[in-house]
Amino acid sequence: MKRIILLATLIISAQCAFAQKTIHPILGFNFASSMLDEDRVLLSGMSLEPGIQINDRVFLNISIGYIENRNSMITSNEKFRGTTSSVSASFRLLDPFFRLSPLISVSFGNVIFANARGEYLNDNFTVRKDLKDDVIGRFDRFRYFAKGKFMLDGRYKNFNARFGPTFNIYNARLVEGTEADLERMHLFGMGLEFGVVYSFEREIDKEFFKFL
Repeated sequence: MKRIILLATLIISAQCAFAQKTIHPILGFNFASSMLDEDRVLLSGMSLEPGIQINDRVFLNISIGYIENRNSMITSNEKFRGTTSSVSASFRLLDPFFRLSPLISVSFGNVIFANARGEYLNDNFTVRKDLKDDVIGRFDRFRYFAKGKFMLDGRYKNFNARFGPTFNIYNARLVEGTEADLERMHLFGMGLEFGVVYSFEREIDKEFFKFL
């Protein structure tokens, strides 16, 4: 993960530093699904992602989204649900002349609201109102999540559509008994992601982005 983040940062920095910048506002919609913790947890969600596009190859955006545990064996009132926020940086490896190109991306974020706050969870991230043997602790909050992505990006006019695998890390905090007994819960796994990005025609005044 550290190597992915470093590679993405170096490529994007070089692109921004040595090329004449054209900056456009963008708006994206994204759907993602991740199998975590040895496939016991299936987190799926969607997000709205405004941001900017630099030189038709660099994409920087924020997002607000929704996730839930989509395991088919979980009843509706036991599903983990939450609202997410994140920041992302993506780089299209090939020039816009090429309709198809690999794209690498990293995202960092958090679950800013969850229906499980203060509730007991079992090991497949199910909310349990009744205490049973499989309960692992009482959910406090997510600390962060991170994603590394390697996707195929297709460009047509002002639209970019991308699809590909992701590597995901979720870090949550559980309470065991009292507030003093805290335990971190790490969820790792692979996923798939699909997104569509629209680039608006009008350029943004570059005076606001001299730092790029």
